[in-house]
Amino acid sequence: MVKVWEEWEKDKTPDLAKERLSGDPLEIYTEYEGFEGDIYTFYEIVKNTKTEKVLVHEKMQLRFRNQEELDESLKQIGFSKIKTYGDWEFKQANSENRSFIFHCVK
Repeated sequence: MVKVWEEWEKDKTPDLAKERLSGDPLEIYTEYEGFEGDIYTFYEIVKNTKTEKVLVHEKMQLRFRNQEELDESLKQIGFSKIKTYGDWEFKQANSENRSFIFHCVK
């Protein structure tokens, strides 16, 4: 299984953006808390660098699931003929894929 969160945690550089209406420069930071059980917690912080005001400080949580868990969830809500691909070239998914593309019938 690819552990993408390990790569996220290494990147300490804020993303840069502009506020839509004023054009003020923004910095977007991510603070990582890590796992508690199977839930990964992190915080997104958006700061106006002109005023130094924090505009957003939002807690986010993700649960990473493997392909089998996702397939089972799709079956439980009525999907069948589930095919899982690892990219938009429709190559079969494997444990090294960072995301999945599902094709199924309901």
